Amino acid sequence: GGDLSRDDDRPLYWARLGMTREVRQWEPEFGLTDTQRARLLAELEENSRGENTIRYPHAKGVKRILLTGFDPFTLDRDVRISNPSGATALALDGTTIRTADGPARIETAVFPVRWQDFAQGTVERTLRRQLPRVDLFTTVSQGRVGRFDVERTNGAWRGGFPDNENVSRTETIPVTDPASQPQWTSTTLPYARIVAAPTGRF
Repeated sequence: GGDLSRDDDRPLYWARLGMTREVRQWEPEFGLTDTQRARLLAELEENSRGENTIRYPHAKGVKRILLTGFDPFTLDRDVRISNPSGATALALDGTTIRTADGPARIETAVFPVRWQDFAQGTVERTLRRQLPRVDLFTTVSQGRVGRFDVERTNGAWRGGFPDNENVSRTETIPVTDPASQPQWTSTTLPYARIVAAPTGRF
């Protein structure tokens, strides 16, 4: 009793918080500048989230799938809350699945639930180089109880929900190039077929 499921994403989240605290408090004999410490913290974030370890095999005929999820959140309300999107990303990372069109390799990353990270471009840094090279990209997130929502259209909008630093932002997301980056985008996935498909136990 009391054992955590192997699919639970919270241990990694807690371990990252612990390592972050240690790096922030570390005072080595050789000394660290603020810039060096910030770089170490960034390396910890990027590596532990898979943001800079997305690599696909060069084998011919292998499809490339990129999936992203998110950290657990609202743990202040209930420490038992996991995030199925992060757990899914961790479970699928590096796996190869068989499809009707041949094998497909899945690579994943897990993003923080912190508005500041989004404002500083963590998503863009992770995905900009990868998206032109993948056959399918999707992001999944924690939804509503008993429902599976397909986000057909998404907007560049921060909805105000408190993040893992208990910071709330309700605002339009600034885009770096309004001429080529619309405020609204629609999925190119076959959403009607996805919605109509029968569901399994999850």
